[in-house]
Amino acid sequence: MDTFLKVIKKRGHSISFENCTSYIVIQNEKFDFYLREKLKRVPRISNSSWQEYDYLPTIKLSFNVKIRWQIAEWKDGSLPLEKQLAEIIAKLEI
Repeated sequence: MDTFLKVIKKRGHSISFENCTSYIVIQNEKFDFYLREKLKRVPRISNSSWQEYDYLPTIKLSFNVKIRWQIAEWKDGSLPLEKQLAEIIAKLEI
């Protein structure tokens, strides 16, 4: 995240925070973004009529950006998030 924020600032864009939300500002357009850990949902055995779940950590990160009405997501996989920074920034600038 540190590298991402530094690259955004070097490219002439800015970061702002409002109402507990982080925004990337590119040419006066705001994109809210967040970084989170992906979770694995496992059904829990219970006597309830509703299905209950446990959420387990996966040690995989997900970077999400809201672009207009859609959410673009990049996640750790065969290629770690650190190697996807150029693709993320290109998508935001386009």
